[in-house]
Amino acid sequence: DDDDDDDLILIQDFDEPQYDKKSDCQKLKTKDEVLLEELPAVEDLFISVPEDVELKPIGVVSSILSQLVIVESVENTPALNEDSIIFREDRHAVGKVFEIFGPVRHPYYVIRFNDESHIQSKGLQTRETMYFAPAVKDFTQYIFAEKLKERGSDASWKNDQEPPPEALDYSDDEKEKEAKQKKKKKPSKKNR
Repeated sequence: DDDDDDDLILIQDFDEPQYDKKSDCQKLKTKDEVLLEELPAVEDLFISVPEDVELKPIGVVSSILSQLVIVESVENTPALNEDSIIFREDRHAVGKVFEIFGPVRHPYYVIRFNDESHIQSKGLQTRETMYFAPAVKDFTQYIFAEKLKERGSDASWKNDQEPPPEALDYSDDEKEKEAKQKKKKKPSKKNR
């Protein structure tokens, strides 16, 4: 039965379970997934901006989870891209944006640290306002509107990878129809 084969493949796509030394829990991961603990160490940023460089609020620390600081953005601010540098009110860098999630108009930014003590050494607290330097290209990269319109997925294809174009699902009938028409319009050798 084909359904049984799919189940076997799914089970085989997982690596051996890893144990969390602190809690004795197993961590399951897909073949190509990289756990936070497996990433290279985060380098401390020793950057401060002078008083004549404009800093604008980007958001507020909404939570601190293990080695991650989550910053909820201020509405109607431009969406920052990964590796943008986030500052405190004292104009010293906190860290770089590691990941972005949530709605386009109100994203959340994740700043990754090496561990909880790394966060504590920075003195970060929930509800603390974070800032960005909008005019400094070396510190601030924006997510461009065109990129936001691109079709993506939640990486739920094999081994947690993006699906190929032919496997995308459509939530909009018009987009599905448009994609099928484009496929039909590919030039053939007969029409030349």
